[in-house]
Amino acid sequence: MDLETTHILALVNGYNGRGELEQAAAMIQHLLINYAESNGGGVYYY
Repeated sequence: MDLETTHILALVNGYNGRGELEQAAAMIQHLLINYAESNGGGVYYY
């Protein structure tokens, strides 16, 4: 990744259940917003 990166894909396994998966996704969004000048993007669960 560099300053020109506009898209990322983060895959997170939900071994501990949906609640912990949602917490992990929220943490990723939080880090992107606070440290990467991101809008947080979207989260999709499959």
